[in-house]
Amino acid sequence: MSNPPSISQAPALAQTRSASTASSASKKTSQALNRLYDIPSLENDGSNFSNWKFRAKKVLTIRRLWKIVDGSEKKP
Repeated sequence: MSNPPSISQAPALAQTRSASTASSASKKTSQALNRLYDIPSLENDGSNFSNWKFRAKKVLTIRRLWKIVDGSEKKP
């Protein structure tokens, strides 16, 4: 059995837990932002074409590449 932390150890323990929680939240936010740019694979039968088209255009627009894809702007 371990002894509970002493009163003098409590601030350091709280700071360690806080840093750990912040790091975990930062990783989750980063992963969520990375998923923002995910485009689902197009199914062979085309059943998800509407969703794929919407996501592809949205991601390319966010990255300021859609005008190059649709031909209204020359590639850089």
